[in-house]
Amino acid sequence: MDKSLRLSMSATVGEAKAAVTALLLDQGFDIRERSDGLEADRTPAPRAKATKRPATRFRVRFSSAPDGAIVDVEPITGAPAVRTTVAMMRERLVKKGLLSAEPDAEAHAVERDGIDADAAGDEVPRRADGDETADFWPFDQLTSPVDAPAVRAATPPLNALAVVSLVLGALAPVGGIVTGAIALGHIRRTGERGRGLALGGVVLGSVLTTVLSVSIVAAVGLLLVPSGAGTPNAAGEPAAAAPASPTATVEEGASSSFAPEVGQCFVKRGAGEIGEANLVDCGVPHAYELYEQFSLSGDEYPGDDLVARDSVGGCRDRFADFVGMDYDESRLELVYLSPTVKEWGRGDRIVSCLLADPDASVTGSLRESQR
Repeated sequence: MDKSLRLSMSATVGEAKAAVTALLLDQGFDIRERSDGLEADRTPAPRAKATKRPATRFRVRFSSAPDGAIVDVEPITGAPAVRTTVAMMRERLVKKGLLSAEPDAEAHAVERDGIDADAAGDEVPRRADGDETADFWPFDQLTSPVDAPAVRAATPPLNALAVVSLVLGALAPVGGIVTGAIALGHIRRTGERGRGLALGGVVLGSVLTTVLSVSIVAAVGLLLVPSGAGTPNAAGEPAAAAPASPTATVEEGASSSFAPEVGQCFVKRGAGEIGEANLVDCGVPHAYELYEQFSLSGDEYPGDDLVARDSVGGCRDRFADFVGMDYDESRLELVYLSPTVKEWGRGDRIVSCLLADPDASVTGSLRESQR
């Protein structure tokens, strides 16, 4: 038996058969089960057929040995290409730890240009154009980019929350903001598609929230103005309008009369609302924990985008001090509450930073959890 066509594997016969089958399938061979082992064949690519190279076909037999299993390869057609295949299998089995490198392995190694030591003395056929060429090619030369079908990289899946955030951004703006923020965190960790959709949900939800807030404040103001307001009084001066009562400003569902404090925990209501109605003891399962508060600066309201940027940045900077690890390495998410333009006008500059586990409810505090 040609030593270059025999493999001594440190595995059982069943394990050896499975490993050899996987390697041959990986090299593009068709495998058929035989009573005494396997039969493998591979038809040359179209360009290879044009050079009249034969198909590569051989049998593989397995037998037990004291230290494992013996694999014998018997060429049927295309013997040089069979030796190439066995040499490639030998190299990969050594790397997998299933085959010990043999002292004379180099004597039977097949060079990558397709000619091995045993075939060096074989007659080298000539093509019609006079160039010399071996009567076989290694597997990676049997096809070319022209012959081989195009291989496309797998497209990452679309994040479902990103789609939901865009829909909620139009139908339930606050839900679009919260869902979009969570989706962006998932996409950052998993590499899924949909970042544009999630950003669209956040932006659309923010815009509609601002518009709805202004509309509600304007409507309430009109309802509170007395019918005689704006008409001249007896002295020829306009009558003073009755002072408007304070109106509730909604930010993530929390009214201005409720001031959350560091250390408080909240269960989830609706699309992530925070308020007295969902305030709970941190010892029971909850969705959010308020871990830090800080103030923004400035006399004039800087605009929604700058408030959002400074709020997120401030909460991220304070994340590691509470959790015990950097935000980019954590699987936890952060949610923030920032002042609206009306609250800013009343002197409110407080930003509240909250923690949330996107995968499950939390029992107890997340301080130094390093999650």
